[in-house]
Amino acid sequence: MIPLPRNVARSDGRWHPGAASPQVSRGAQDAADLAREVLGYVPDLALDGAGDPEGYRLHVGHDGAELRAATVAGLQHGIATLRQLGQDGSVPCVDIDDAPHLPWRGALLDVARWYFPIDYLRRFVDVLALHKLNRFHLHLTDDQGWRIEITRYPRLTSIGSRRAGSQVGHARDGVINDVPHGGYYTQDELRGLVRYAAARGVEIVPEIDFPGHTTAAIAAHPELGNGATPDVSRRWGVHTTVLNAQPQTEQFCKNVLDEVMDVFPSPWVHLGGDECPTDEWVAAPHRAYELGLDPARLQAWFTDELVAHVRSRGRTAIVWDEAVHAGLDPDTVAMAWRDAVQGERAGDLGHRVIMTPQQRTYFDWYQDDGPDEPLAIHGLTTLADVFGFDPGDVLGTQGMLWTEYLPTPAAVDYMAFPRLAALADIAWSGPGAPDLLDRLRDHQSLLAALGVHGRPIP
Repeated sequence: MIPLPRNVARSDGRWHPGAASPQVSRGAQDAADLAREVLGYVPDLALDGAGDPEGYRLHVGHDGAELRAATVAGLQHGIATLRQLGQDGSVPCVDIDDAPHLPWRGALLDVARWYFPIDYLRRFVDVLALHKLNRFHLHLTDDQGWRIEITRYPRLTSIGSRRAGSQVGHARDGVINDVPHGGYYTQDELRGLVRYAAARGVEIVPEIDFPGHTTAAIAAHPELGNGATPDVSRRWGVHTTVLNAQPQTEQFCKNVLDEVMDVFPSPWVHLGGDECPTDEWVAAPHRAYELGLDPARLQAWFTDELVAHVRSRGRTAIVWDEAVHAGLDPDTVAMAWRDAVQGERAGDLGHRVIMTPQQRTYFDWYQDDGPDEPLAIHGLTTLADVFGFDPGDVLGTQGMLWTEYLPTPAAVDYMAFPRLAALADIAWSGPGAPDLLDRLRDHQSLLAALGVHGRPIP
């Protein structure tokens, strides 16, 4: 099983689900609906308020199955376990007492570089739920595309969601085609995705990247920029185009975040904050001087203003590690991507940390250094590298699927698995759970049955 349950006691025999009427306690009906959909049957379900908020206790005997948990989330995770146990229409007799190692277990999918159909996002949710990954970090905006409808600013999607071409081959080759690409999600589509994910125990965490990675927004609204009027970018990499710090731009950011928070009820909102060059601010420092700041401090100012706004709406902000600074609201969560040292630094400043070091969790990196591997951004993160990852005593971890070089769902699946499944095992079961490679080999057939074709394990 992936992930491996905490305590498992096998018994002889198997249970064959039949037409018996299950006992479903008050408050567990949504879990019963999920079980009926993904299992084809409903075990006895009980909410008893005992144990870890995401834990569950499963008993399967010859005459039936009973699933108990403190919360609906625990029942949802127990259903994921039954889904893996009962692949042949029967379930082995077993007693499982299970709970997660880390509270935040997730995956990022970048839909800004390439738009993916909403049906694929739902299937991505299904696969996360199967692995007991409870956070879907949805990266919605970047230099190459703006993918969420904002009703107050329709140009963000009428202009910002479309680019005239895309980079071909590796960035260093400098080849760009003229094949248009575009697409965005309506608010109604995203609300539906939120409901679909919540029914499966997955919370969607939106990311709107500010103040860098904003070329698409500035192409739609040049008044947000620092003088130049760019096109939605057709190339990958870090861009010097960033937001200006004028009051109307600050208000634009807050207005956008208000609509985002209306669509996504998650208590967490990711504000980006990575890879923000200061060239334009240094070249035109007047606004920074009005604020009494050195131009290089404008990113910290942006972050502080938007963190405070998100907090005023009762939410908690997440930022990339570059945005962490000594005066940052300590309630802000730091996502450490450059390396684990950045996470330790943020922890020393009092922040909760989600460990996503690129050397271990960036699954857009090559999986192998062989000549037949598909083009990837750079770097090498082997399955063995993931096996050796210990996030430490932190809020959580997640696998990262940046999509510059992953233009199709099939490409995402190939790069995600088996590495994301291995990380899910570490996040739920803790580092060093036994027989992980053998379990991943067995797991490939279940993924294939779901239409997920990762890199084969020799």
